[in-house]
Amino acid sequence: MTLDYESLVAVGSIMGSGGMVVMDDTSCMVEVARYFMDFCREESCGKCVPCRVGTTQMYMLLTKITEGRATLADLDALEKLGDMVRSTSLCGLGQSAPNPVFSTLRYFRDEYLEHIEAGVCSAGVCSMSGGAAS
Repeated sequence: MTLDYESLVAVGSIMGSGGMVVMDDTSCMVEVARYFMDFCREESCGKCVPCRVGTTQMYMLLTKITEGRATLADLDALEKLGDMVRSTSLCGLGQSAPNPVFSTLRYFRDEYLEHIEAGVCSAGVCSMSGGAAS
């Protein structure tokens, strides 16, 4: 893949400050999304409700998934909330905050389903203390 702005946008990614994160199969993509959502939640200025509250709620749903306590309804809520945050936030931070969630769902949805339906993190990263839920 060519590493230029247009090529990255075409696959649902962005080129922010020019940094790149490379991961292998020992990374849990659900935890990666949670990590980036935590960053966005902490960096939110708090002036608009979609970003301030939406990123926090998305972080809480991702935490629920990584702990093995989530249901498929939580996954649906995560996607709907991400759409709302992206389309109604006032600044670039809020508008791009859901991108890691959407990107991991697009390419690694099976990992989300594995966490929710089987209560398993195949990368061995998540504690999965809550057991399988459906």
